[in-house]
Amino acid sequence: MRFALIAFTLAFTAACGDKDTGTDSGGDSNSEVDAILALTGDATAGGTTFANTCAACHGADGASGYAANLVEEIPEKDDAFIVDIVINGDGGGMPAQDLSDQEVADVLAYVRATFG
Repeated sequence: MRFALIAFTLAFTAACGDKDTGTDSGGDSNSEVDAILALTGDATAGGTTFANTCAACHGADGASGYAANLVEEIPEKDDAFIVDIVINGDGGGMPAQDLSDQEVADVLAYVRATFG
């Protein structure tokens, strides 16, 4: 289990690009990301979606799962990066999520309000 956690952490870090700027997602900014960023997210609804979709891997607190520690990662990343990872995955351990644009905007609002 420890090896899997280390391997995932290394894969996630590599896929995330430059941790200082949080802007290199490995993908191009596209119209879907821009459309989601134009929506107004509802943090309460995003909390429900997070609990049902994300918490199994990231933990309910964003830090106790086997996936990336969101308490550490979210403050370092910009909104476009986060949206891109949610909708496209990271090419490693994080799969693309099958969420509506509004659900992604809601999750973004929730993780920003909760993790930074």
